[in-house]
Formats: sequence, structure tokens, C-alpha cells
Amino acid sequence: TQSESHDKKTKQGQVKTLKAGFERELESYRQEERTYQHRYREQIARQYRIVNPEASEAEVEEARNADWGDEGVFQTALRSNRSGAASSVLGAVRARHNEVRRIESTLVDLAQMFQDLGQAVEAQEIPVARIEHDAEDTVENVDQGNKQLTIGVKHAERARRLKWWVLLVVVLIICILALVLGLVFGLKPR
Repeated sequence: TQSESHDKKTKQGQVKTLKAGFERELESYRQEERTYQHRYREQIARQYRIVNPEASEAEVEEARNADWGDEGVFQTALRSNRSGAASSVLGAVRARHNEVRRIESTLVDLAQMFQDLGQAVEAQEIPVARIEHDAEDTVENVDQGNKQLTIGVKHAERARRLKWWVLLVVVLIICILALVLGLVFGLKPR
């Protein structure tokens, strides 16, 4: 039972370590997402200043917090008749933006997988403990069964020995009876 207790503590330690690892990775992802959002908003502000150099700080802040969707700052600049250089920059920004969105989506999926895996590990903790308990009961029952089998074998050996002694006593009684009968009937005058 000492090794079983040690195994149980080891398993619990492994589950705690795995859970802590999942939580660290999830927090790391969340921090990376916050950092990305901050950098993205700063990038939008820079782009807005490029497109509108005379913009006030309030307008820049409004642009930073606006939802630009797939068009972005440079698409707005294209509509206001600055097409040449803004067009090529827009293509690069769109490509980069789409790549960043794809990476963000991948990170979200990865975080969800970590959460699901963490929940699965936690959900399996109770059945694993139940199985471990049942295995301990089985080991105990097998030990008790082995003890009873050993006792049964000893009883069977004693019973066989007793049978041989009884047979010996019966044979001796028959021999003595035969001898007595032989002497009684053999010595009688005819």
C-alpha cells in the first residue's frame, strides 16, 4: 500500500504539473494577444498619421479605436484620391493584416485546444482515481484469495494423511481380526 500511495501521489503531481503548464501557456497566449492588440492599434495610428498628416491627436485616437475591417486606413486614403503609392502600401498592409489574422486565429484555436485538454485531464481525474481504487481492492482480494488457497491446500494435505492413517488402522484391524479368527477356528479340535 505504500507503493500504491506513492504512485497516487506521483499521478496527482503529474496532473498538477500538467495543469500548471496549461495555465502558463494560456496566460502566455493571452499576454501575446494583448501585446498584438496594442501593436495593431499603434500601427493603425501610424498609418492614419501617414494618410492624414494634419490630423489632431483626438482624430488619431478615434482612428486607433475604430474597426477598420478588411479595408484599413490606406483604403480610405485611396478613396480620397491618393492612389499611387498608397495602393502598393495598401496591398502590403492587407497581406500583412490577413497573415496576422490567420496567426491570431491559429493562436485562438491553440488556446482552445489547451483549455479542452486541461478540462479533459481534470474530467479524467475522478475515473482514474476510481480505477486506481478498484485496482487496490483487486490486489487486496487476490492476496486474501491466495491466503485462503494456502489454507485449503494444508487442509487437503491433512485430510489425505488422515485417510492413509485410517486405511492403516483398518488394515491392522483386519489383520488382527484375521489372526484371531484363524487362531480360534484353527486351534479347535475337529
